[in-house]
Amino acid sequence: MGLIKDSKYIKDLSTYFMYMIFSNLRFTRPIFLIFILDKGISLFEFSILQIIYFSSRILSNVPSGILADLLRKRNVISMGLLMSSCSFLLLFISTYLDMSNYFYFFIIAFILDGIGSAFCSGADQAMVYEHLKEKGVEKHYVKIFGIKEALVATALGLSAFIGGFAAASYLSLPFLMQSIAGIVATLAVLRFKESVQEVKVTKNPSMINKLQSGYRVVKKLPYIQFLILFMAIISSSTNSVIMFTQSRFAELELSNSTIGTIYLGSTIISVIISLNVNLVMKFKLNTIATLVMGIFFVGGIFIISSNIILAIIGYYLIYVTIDILEPPLFFTINELVQENVRATVLSFFSTVLSIISLIMFLIYGLTGDIGGYENLIILMLVIHIPLFAFVFYYYKKELLTTNKVDKYI
Repeated sequence: MGLIKDSKYIKDLSTYFMYMIFSNLRFTRPIFLIFILDKGISLFEFSILQIIYFSSRILSNVPSGILADLLRKRNVISMGLLMSSCSFLLLFISTYLDMSNYFYFFIIAFILDGIGSAFCSGADQAMVYEHLKEKGVEKHYVKIFGIKEALVATALGLSAFIGGFAAASYLSLPFLMQSIAGIVATLAVLRFKESVQEVKVTKNPSMINKLQSGYRVVKKLPYIQFLILFMAIISSSTNSVIMFTQSRFAELELSNSTIGTIYLGSTIISVIISLNVNLVMKFKLNTIATLVMGIFFVGGIFIISSNIILAIIGYYLIYVTIDILEPPLFFTINELVQENVRATVLSFFSTVLSIISLIMFLIYGLTGDIGGYENLIILMLVIHIPLFAFVFYYYKKELLTTNKVDKYI
């Protein structure tokens, strides 16, 4: 029964899984910030680079989502992967350049990666859901998502582990490795067989009309507004913690290889959660959201501890919040939204995520430069109290009074 019985319908997903694995090989993850700071960039300047990155994503998110709904999603994704690969290649090349100030050179790389990330964001989720729906097995989406997340977590952990040791020999080597991985991911996604319905030309292929249709969906469905806002807050905060924790671990005098090993440990936890994602789906959304918030705050408190073990546990707790929240969120959005605007609606999530991340990196960068990493985490926890309170007030006010959720085109 289940997935095994319908395996003949999803054999094409092998190329999708290969794409997800290679696009999530993050050899630079444990040393990215360390590498940038090694080039004489301050923590505040790094935050400015992150702001530039998210600004380029904001400007590219919706157009890329519309293009993905109008064109073949795999072509849009491949363009994004190539841009990101060029970005990491530039960072690798910077090692061989003699510059008094690398900041402006890094701007180019961060812009390329921002646009590339926008082109990939959301389109791949819509692509695989539409593939399953065409085969009549969309009920397996959550299980497929769990398998994908387990593979992604494994790829992230192993590549971070390998990248940490590679950086111990040559700090810039992980950037070359990640650039090559992006090219392999491009070749994989171009082989994915898209839904026949998905590649048909729509009756009205205007980008403006696509944007209006996507906006109409978000406006008419408070449920989706809640999902987008809550997930954006959690994702932006988790990404900030993952990035800045490198400095925290360095403050605790941990080596690059040790940091890579810690990142590998997060893989084991992510894989366990991802392979048991159906257990998460048994709970109501507000229960899942409450659980995620509790884990997030406990993790933040642990990270600022001077005890290395507690700091590592805190990092793991925050790391898994996205693993818990993503499957039910993306399944709900894909289920509610028609396929001809699905990527456009998901691009709104990416836009909100980029805006929140942009603001947070600016605040966190200033705080980290002035008050250190511990004050940065404390500020993050304080900021999220009113943020979560507002989101749940909105949930109680707008969603619980709605008895029916319809699909909108």
